[in-house]
Order: sequence, then structure tokens, then C-alpha cells
Amino acid sequence: GTTTGSYIIFPYHSAWANMTEFTCSAWVDLSVAYGAGHYPGICMRSATNAANVSFAFYFLQNGTLNMFTYRAASVSNGQVVTTAAITQDLHHVAATYSDTDKLMKLYVDGVLLRSTAASAAIYSASTQPFIIGGLPYNDSYLRGFGGIISDACVWRTRLGDAAIKHLYRGGDVARDSLVLRACINNGESGTTLAADSIVYDHSPLKNHGLVKGATASTARPDWYPSSTPCDAA
Repeated sequence: GTTTGSYIIFPYHSAWANMTEFTCSAWVDLSVAYGAGHYPGICMRSATNAANVSFAFYFLQNGTLNMFTYRAASVSNGQVVTTAAITQDLHHVAATYSDTDKLMKLYVDGVLLRSTAASAAIYSASTQPFIIGGLPYNDSYLRGFGGIISDACVWRTRLGDAAIKHLYRGGDVARDSLVLRACINNGESGTTLAADSIVYDHSPLKNHGLVKGATASTARPDWYPSSTPCDAA
């Protein structure tokens, strides 16, 4: 999990090169109220100053779930946004994209809520890190999540509707294309992670990340699913 003052950074890996499609998913539980200037980040690829960003998956300040994709020079290809705010309790959220049809899709609790076509292909040459729980602002990842994120995953393929629903039900899918899995709340690292502590990547890459900013909690919350792929990681 993360607080408003912390995020997790996973350094660039060559297996992320030329990602023309992707899936991001996580269990989330916001504890900080929506409001002006609050953009809780879930997952993105970007430098701290938003240079060479390829996509960003986060909540808007009105509580709607949102994803942008970008082309070269961080020019937006458009966004997809849910029509209603997401309630502040436990949800499984996912975002998918593919250059094949340029569709950006948003899922909540295994259900496809919105699908919108991007205006151009994604910037696939990015060599930027993956960020869990933050968005770039004034040369740092200050727009923290403000709540709990667990089992945050990235695949270099677009998963289909059935696979997303399987994830929501606690299943595991497409491990051969999994390029990041941050369990965070499975209790493997104790109850807290101080700044610069390691967060383990349970994907086949083992490309471990670091906590930045404030101390992050890894305590297993009461709502944590009784069985998830992270328990077997």
C-alpha cells in the first residue's frame, strides 16, 4: 500500500521495449477523499517531469477512473474516463490498450465500463520506469495514491474481458507476458517499508523496485482477498 507521500519506482527493463499494447491492474482502496488537486496515481510510465510518458492510469479529482495514452514528445492521444465516480472502498481496477485497434479500456471489478479509441499509436520506445502510486508533478512523483494499492500488475499484452474477470475472481493469467507484479500487501516485508526499501517484483523479470518519499505500509488489510496469485508468489 502507499500513502499520499510515497510511491514505488521500478527501473526500466529491456523486456519493456516496444510495448505496443499493455494491461495494468491492481486492487485499490482510496482512503483520502477526492478533491481539488488530488489525482491518485495507480500506474504509469514516465519521467518525473512527465517527459517521454507512454501512458498514465489514475483517478481524477472528481473520483472518476481515467487513462491517457501518449505518442512521442508526450503528446496526448486522448483519454478514456468512467462516467461515474468510483466509491472509496475495495475495488479491482484494470486498464488495457493495443495499437491493433487503438482501444483504451477501463474495468472495475471485472466489468468493462468504458472503451474509447486513441487518436494515434502509443509511444512504444519509452525507456522510462514504471511508477506505482504516483504521478509526475514539478519534477517529482508528488501526486500519490492516498490509500492502499496491492497486487499491482503489468502485462506487455492486452488481456481480454474474460481474463480481467478471472483476475478479479482471484485467478492468475498470462504469466509469460507478465512484466511487473508488486504484491505490496502480502506481508512479505513486514508492516512498513521506509524510503528506499525494496519492493519485490514477482513477475518472471524479478526487476525489483524502491519505495520513494514517505514510509509505505505493507500491513495486510482486513479486506485483502483470502487467495490471490501474490500468496503463491
